[in-house]
Amino acid sequence: MGAVLDTVSFQVTAPGVGAFVASTPATGDSFTIRNTALTDPIFLLNHWVWNNAAGTARIRSPKLHDNVQGIRREVVAAQVDFTESLVVPQRFWPQDTLIVEQTGSAVAGQIETGSLLVYYANFPGIAATFIDLPTLQKNIINLFSNIVSIAPGVVGGYSGAAAINATEDLFIANTWYAILGFAASARVATIAVRGPDTGNLRASAPGEPGKQDITVRWFPLLTAWYGIPLIPVFNSANKSSTFIDVVSNQTGGALSVNVMMAQLAGVT
Repeated sequence: MGAVLDTVSFQVTAPGVGAFVASTPATGDSFTIRNTALTDPIFLLNHWVWNNAAGTARIRSPKLHDNVQGIRREVVAAQVDFTESLVVPQRFWPQDTLIVEQTGSAVAGQIETGSLLVYYANFPGIAATFIDLPTLQKNIINLFSNIVSIAPGVVGGYSGAAAINATEDLFIANTWYAILGFAASARVATIAVRGPDTGNLRASAPGEPGKQDITVRWFPLLTAWYGIPLIPVFNSANKSSTFIDVVSNQTGGALSVNVMMAQLAGVT
């Protein structure tokens, strides 16, 4: 057992600007929090939304502050809207079912989408590999930037999955790499990495090109903000089974994802 990051993505088509409309989780995701021991913390670290039109996003459940409004945020149009940090994480509870709702565009076919980034301190049967900032600073050898070409779909959800070495393969054999963050050549809601070293769950970041100063150092920032080791590392021996995919809306369109990494001397 060990810590993992998990991504829960969601979408709704043309909800309009009036009453909230229930979102649908992406294929493979669920709004029911995974089951762990009650004593093991589960935290919402961040959440973000990509709307075609200005609207509102809301997360609620009986386990949160209230089941009427819960956590609500206004969403600007045409950019991936996120805060740098929630400052303190929101605790989630095992097997609680979240209600995720949105308003936004009323244009037929337009998808309003977003993601939740959830941390499980101790997940049964899965252990991802994360490091903290002192470990990164002690073990870094070189910064490394790798391009992955992605072709998103046009129906929302996760799409465009490509191995991290599919476009460029300059990795050094049997070497640990820390994933610092991402930069995208075009807007997507979410960029995620998953593979053996993430427990095959998605560690993700917003895909907003206008805020690359934040997204390229996303995981070190999360680690600094929350005081938890949240920088994913993977071994290049697993490069062919470590994938980058994205959450997009109805626009599709090919893009390049720049994966910002640090080559490490080790992970201890």
